[in-house]
Amino acid sequence: MKRFNIAKPAWLALAILTAIALSRLPFLDAGYGTNHDAWRVARAARVIAASGQYEVSRFPGNPVHEITCALFRWGGPAALNGLSAAFSVAAAAALWLVARRLRCRDAGLLTLAFAAAPTVFINSVSSKDYIWALAFVLWALYAALNRRHVLAGVLFGLAIGCRITTGAMLIPLALIVFGEERDVRAVLRLSAAAGVTALTAFTPVWLRYGWSFFTFYNDHARPSAATMAARGTLELWGTLGVIGVAAALLAVGISAVREVPRSMPPSENRLLLPALLTWLGLYVIAFLALPDQAGYLIPLVPALLLVLARFAVRPAFQFACLCVLVSPWIEVSGASFAQGRILADHHARLGTLRDVRRFVAMTEEKLPPGTTVVVGAWQPIIEELFADKPTHHRYAYLLSRSELDAAAASGAPLAYATEVLRGFNQRVYGVDLAAYGARNVRQILVGVP
Repeated sequence: MKRFNIAKPAWLALAILTAIALSRLPFLDAGYGTNHDAWRVARAARVIAASGQYEVSRFPGNPVHEITCALFRWGGPAALNGLSAAFSVAAAAALWLVARRLRCRDAGLLTLAFAAAPTVFINSVSSKDYIWALAFVLWALYAALNRRHVLAGVLFGLAIGCRITTGAMLIPLALIVFGEERDVRAVLRLSAAAGVTALTAFTPVWLRYGWSFFTFYNDHARPSAATMAARGTLELWGTLGVIGVAAALLAVGISAVREVPRSMPPSENRLLLPALLTWLGLYVIAFLALPDQAGYLIPLVPALLLVLARFAVRPAFQFACLCVLVSPWIEVSGASFAQGRILADHHARLGTLRDVRRFVAMTEEKLPPGTTVVVGAWQPIIEELFADKPTHHRYAYLLSRSELDAAAASGAPLAYATEVLRGFNQRVYGVDLAAYGARNVRQILVGVP
């Protein structure tokens, strides 16, 4: 009988991808995600599925992601989150193939570390679009390395259809294609295929909204430098992951001054390294311009791991990968250990669902009928949770001056959930809710005049 050899690449890849898939299964419930944009995706999917007409979840739209989610909307959170989990497995498979193509001796460990990076893990079990776009980018990268330029362009165009800011990746992909072919025509084929695919993907958005779809939200206050640093390090990698990555970065200096074993040899494509560094630089710049979420830095994870595999001392790179592997499960807090970020995120999702249901139950019972309540990020969550159970009140994200004028003219009562939301509304729209007679819900509930 033929002996089973687990060391064979195909079996090893299957084992790795199966482990990644299984790790996602316990976290597919508890709603669509911690971030309210994930609930906006669910809302858009529900509207598209019910009406057959495209509806943006948030501008400028992510049509490939939103329309596909609409096809699976019947399955609720498990289905939409499950799609993200499936795309995380697809992204890992592509990264495995890329690492093998580049002769990385630790391709399996690199792939596992990518999938375990806390922000990657969290977004692979929610309904947002980050992982979808990255999966298409990594498959486009693999196609580009294999000189399949049109296929790479189509995959890249689908990535743009999932997340339009992915378009910046054209520069590193073009560098890689030119490095393989030394032919501008190859870059043009990639670009043309990507452009046609992306334009086709955004046709429903343009037909629905015209050119006004091309806008971005920037209504949050700029975070402090400390918060930005935390999002770019601790939130992205976890504390243990940061320790491992920092050690590998330090080891790059060692490898620069003497010959040492590395996980990945030099590439025959001389533009691969400039492409990876450009990849890193583009997303760092984009994050510094709009540092709202650690998820914006998810595309950095595979690029940085590939750079470390090439330049860090091999034991240091392996140590970094092992640290990242542990980081979603265990968090270091001072001198003690706490639950890792994936566990904390799941706990937070369950807590948010409980708090939202309790809040709506209280307001439905005790506020005057027809009250408009400003609830901020809870608005899409309330809308989805109670989509089939009409409420007596209107729950709004924020209220503009014209909306407040209309409410005042109709005599509808106004309220807001917290003082923080009152300040947020004033900063975004320049109008104080209290000036229109809106009151804090807590004050109403306890009978404060």
